[in-house]
Amino acid sequence: MGLFSGKSEEEKKREVSEKLKVESDKIKNALQALGIDLGTYSEDEIREKNKMDLTVIASTLSLDTAGKVLSALNMSNYERIALSNHDTFMRQNWILIRQAELQIRLLEKILDTLNKKEVEKS
Repeated sequence: MGLFSGKSEEEKKREVSEKLKVESDKIKNALQALGIDLGTYSEDEIREKNKMDLTVIASTLSLDTAGKVLSALNMSNYERIALSNHDTFMRQNWILIRQAELQIRLLEKILDTLNKKEVEKS
């Protein structure tokens, strides 16, 4: 055994591959937790996730009205409202992302239909 003998190239490649798989799984789980793992959702599931986020946003905004009054009395409430608004904005962004996915899917369907009609004409 040499002084610098260690893992073979094959073992190193396997370890890197395993680490990439673990990281990929973490990313996929995070996307699923956020409701934006769009490749795995049907159109109805995307719409349902949008409805759930809209419900949360509506309830958060109604609570914020009362919270804004309290924020004048206590700075910690102001900080809470700022965090709440941040969450609301993030949820709105997820809705926009999912809506864009629905639009992309619709455009792909339209393009497929147009391509089929072109083939039929030829």
